[in-house]
Amino acid sequence: MAIPFTLVGIDHVVFLVDDMPRAMAFYRDVLGCVPGYTYPALGMEQVWAGAVQGVVIETEALHGGARGMGHSAYIRDPFGNTLEIKGPAAYPDGR
Repeated sequence: MAIPFTLVGIDHVVFLVDDMPRAMAFYRDVLGCVPGYTYPALGMEQVWAGAVQGVVIETEALHGGARGMGHSAYIRDPFGNTLEIKGPAAYPDGR
């Protein structure tokens, strides 16, 4: 059976957190994300990605991804989640 679509990226990622104001402060003030939609009945907030600033980078590497080899930086959010921030592919063909 043929897949009826081509995956071009990730639309969103969900994290469960026990301190929403702390999470929002990190993603907004530290990572530069812009507050998006809010769903108070679900206890859910959405942020849109922005520029990275004032973050301790734990590891940097050149890794492969869906769009090829590119620079990756690994940081942690306030809840201990490791986040990979990956730039555009330096080698789109994966070499």
